Amino acid sequence: MNCPSCKAPLPADAAFCPNCGAKPGASTPNRPAGGTYSGLGTIAPMRESRATVLEPGTKFAERYEVVRKLGEGGMGIVYVARDTNTGEEMVLKLIHPDLVTGDEAVKRLMAEGLTARQIRHPNIVAVYDVSQWNGQPYFTMEFVRGGTLRSWLINGISAGREVPLPVATGLMKSMLAGLAEAHRMGVVHRDLKPENVLLSGDPDAGNFDLKILDFGIAKAIGGTPTVRSGGPVGTPIYMAPEQMTSADAVGPPADIFSLSVMLYELLMDAPPQARWEPVSKSRRDIPRAIDDLLEKGLSARPRSRYATAADFEAALDAASGLRPTPIVPDPPFPPDPGPLPPPPEPDRKPWYQYQGLLAGSSKRTKLVVGGVAVFIALGAIGNMMSGGDGGVIDDTFTPPDTMTSPPPPPPDFNAAGFWIDSYGNRFTVTHVGTQFTATANIQGYGVVTLSGTLTSAGARFTLRTQAGAVMQGTGEVYPDGGGLPHLRYSLADGSSGDFKINHVQ
Repeated sequence: MNCPSCKAPLPADAAFCPNCGAKPGASTPNRPAGGTYSGLGTIAPMRESRATVLEPGTKFAERYEVVRKLGEGGMGIVYVARDTNTGEEMVLKLIHPDLVTGDEAVKRLMAEGLTARQIRHPNIVAVYDVSQWNGQPYFTMEFVRGGTLRSWLINGISAGREVPLPVATGLMKSMLAGLAEAHRMGVVHRDLKPENVLLSGDPDAGNFDLKILDFGIAKAIGGTPTVRSGGPVGTPIYMAPEQMTSADAVGPPADIFSLSVMLYELLMDAPPQARWEPVSKSRRDIPRAIDDLLEKGLSARPRSRYATAADFEAALDAASGLRPTPIVPDPPFPPDPGPLPPPPEPDRKPWYQYQGLLAGSSKRTKLVVGGVAVFIALGAIGNMMSGGDGGVIDDTFTPPDTMTSPPPPPPDFNAAGFWIDSYGNRFTVTHVGTQFTATANIQGYGVVTLSGTLTSAGARFTLRTQAGAVMQGTGEVYPDGGGLPHLRYSLADGSSGDFKINHVQ
């Protein structure tokens, strides 16, 4: 007995098909059963037939040996296959034949596939070949071992963890880098979603290496529309409105719409609905400029969105407050602003004297360390150089008694928003009552976090870096000449610095 849907062999007493889930007695549907490789179904034109179903061990096109089936979607069936010529594993995608009926449709598929094959970028899964064999169109693509952005999101939501703005921004910038190259080559993805992004790195550790998967339904910009493919193509939640009426006519703004949906989902744990809630209304650590960016990116009118990936990235940098790491010249280092706290103990060196420890380092390393040394150098480098236990600094530092008993009232201003340190590094800050958390993703160090208590008199906090360094600190809140709030802080080893709270002047 064979399955009425996928034709897979079934035991006589089978209640359902283990391959596609269909019941043996059910009528054959027009669309195939079973889940998609991505998890969310991609809409494709209706079809009457399906791609060839291959069993493990089957050799396809006299070259590719099927290892296992990965999944099935609206455009075809996906397998892991071994290239018998090279021994390498790759992805083999068989396109449903009735999506490319006729010589013109086949020529168009070959032309678009060849265009996609020319895209070579670290953030895009490479297409190796596009062809047909015995009337079956197929692609072969790079096989990337890694979880999807969807699985990472689900794990974070299950753990009750919000995605910090610097992490969301880092992921978006990696995707935008790949898309910019694809758009330059004349290819629009048309099905961007978390299921089609494979993570090579760990975003929680500040590693945003990723690859955009499946340009299989992408089209060459300017391709001739067809009646069969003139309808919707994509995934409804992430699909630009214009894809519902004429998928062949879309350009790069369709991908910008999908990316805007993904950014909203990263920050809010769910994609936007018809009347979406501004992110800053739910998350005080998100600036209102992000709401403005999303409003433009989610515009129903394509020409009202950002025209290019570069435009979207520039707006994202401005909205999230990202700036290039400032170049810090070799000594003399710029002095700390304002009066300094009492000098450090005689047996300790001021942080600027640790520059000698960087002898032999690359110029980039010196610049990065200089830019963040005001609070990291001793925590992540200085302590290790002076005999610390693996970079973890003793966190038994006790703040002054005036900061502990009784605690002063909270400050008369809201510190939530952004803080900028003496070297231009921008921290995203939440502030509820007297508790605050400041987070930044700093090049070369990953995520750096300060968390503790902010009162009318000052602050006490714990500094942690992605490298594992931990240090205690205290601070003094004071107004500058214009009445704007600052936080002058001091770390346990005597180093100090200054934060501008919600202003840049």
